[in-house]
Amino acid sequence: MPPEELLWSLCQGATEIEHHWIAQPGESGAGSLHFQDPDPSNDDWPFVMSREDGSRWLGAIPSYRQLESLASADPSRALETYAKAALSINLRAHITVTDDSRLLDLDGFYAHSMSAATPADALAVVGLYLRKDDPFLGAWAPNVGLRFGGHFAAWVAVRSQIPSGWRWSAALVQHGSATANDYTTLLHGSFFERLVRMLKHRDNIHRAVLERADNKTGNDATEALDTLMFNVVGAFDAAAIAAHLGAGLPMSERRQAGWQSKDWRKRLCSPQLDQMFHKNKPAQDLFAVCRLFRNTIHGAGLSSMVAARAGCRETLVQLPQADASEVVDRLARLSNATNWGIDDRVRGQLYVDPAQLVEGLVPHIFSTLEQILEHTPLSGLATSGTLDEGIPTRGGFDLRTRSRTALLYGLTPPTR
Repeated sequence: MPPEELLWSLCQGATEIEHHWIAQPGESGAGSLHFQDPDPSNDDWPFVMSREDGSRWLGAIPSYRQLESLASADPSRALETYAKAALSINLRAHITVTDDSRLLDLDGFYAHSMSAATPADALAVVGLYLRKDDPFLGAWAPNVGLRFGGHFAAWVAVRSQIPSGWRWSAALVQHGSATANDYTTLLHGSFFERLVRMLKHRDNIHRAVLERADNKTGNDATEALDTLMFNVVGAFDAAAIAAHLGAGLPMSERRQAGWQSKDWRKRLCSPQLDQMFHKNKPAQDLFAVCRLFRNTIHGAGLSSMVAARAGCRETLVQLPQADASEVVDRLARLSNATNWGIDDRVRGQLYVDPAQLVEGLVPHIFSTLEQILEHTPLSGLATSGTLDEGIPTRGGFDLRTRSRTALLYGLTPPTR
């Protein structure tokens, strides 16, 4: 299902969400909004909006002549682009959903006074809002609403990002059954549960930074980031132990498993896994950054502050100062194009917007773990025969449900 269709259905099904849409001539319906002819004599641009009860409401965008002036000074944008931005502010809309790049890239006053987003980005915000309830509305059609339990939905979202996990999980579970030892079965569950918790604390970070910044939002964001990194490193460690056992290495030596160990990686006899974690490779940089954040539990912990600039208050988290330069360098190597939210303008210290940092890291975390599981040796495990992908085609993990849930979490929907 395309993001815009899922977003539209959820906005219709969630009664607490008020939504409006700019209608074309001849279109109508609850929330539809029709622009009228501009009224230069009153310096406004009237519009008519239909309500849920069938009534109509007349409003107007003020300062029409100012919109004309802005459009004339900016030939790349039509007058209607500025009118849409002004309308969003006039309606006090929390999100303005559009695929118009001219509106998405708008700068100046309108950029600061409205929140324009693509359908996919807006859907992720709506998903965050809906997940305040448990269970939450995950799909809607007239007279039919499908609700997901929060924990199950996070499992589906995680599994949607790691397709190699189905074959990997089957091998671990079969090994546990064949050996009458549930260690590998529990290991499989621990790996995915760590990532489920990562998504939970990612939600908590976003909720904290979307509130007006104060000491509470700072504490909430810092605690969530701290716990998120702890769980991410735990997932990498679980994957390392699975690779250790899958390569036929002794259970008694499983504590030697660790992606940072060159000698241990050689013992796996998997060139792909070994090369992934060579010095300054993306996987090595990613894992090092996560470990540097996680390791703050052993010393000076993370701290937060509220930064006030240009009339805005932001919740920022201070980077671990002993390792701040290394963190910045590794993030830059990981992706130069990503805005990691690094801020060095506050008292000469390095801070980070925790939401931007996590949004940059999560896709790399999923893609790196997918590569690890894809190349994990499994021949050392006692399995019951040939392992196939085993990706479900029915039930709660079918492609449609995985795609829908991934979109609600702001993740890339799976293709298989």
